[in-house]
Amino acid sequence: MISVSPTTSPAEEAEANRLLEHAAWIHGKLDQLDQDARTRLEQMLEIDPHEATACLEGQARAAARDLLTSAEALTIYEALTPDGWEPGTRLEVKMTIVSIMDRLLTPLSRPATRLSPSAG
Repeated sequence: MISVSPTTSPAEEAEANRLLEHAAWIHGKLDQLDQDARTRLEQMLEIDPHEATACLEGQARAAARDLLTSAEALTIYEALTPDGWEPGTRLEVKMTIVSIMDRLLTPLSRPATRLSPSAG
């Protein structure tokens, strides 16, 4: 196997991933929830195969249009399968992806704007 050194440092890569930054912020807030609230939230965030596939397609379009960094696109790609969430996807990552899903599903005819989990 050939090993290739990354072109960015881990710190630069973390800065380039607004999704994981937002997920870290959410993680701190989730500590305030009891287990029942977390369970209900998990249930609310379930997505069906149609939604998962549409989100993956939107992720690919957004990455191609340079609206997502490669690290952000990879975060979404690793969190979803065509059937739904990848087993083990953390709650805060699901919440972050769901928060931008409407923009991932925006048709290509709309103007391109950089995605931000905190922008509405």
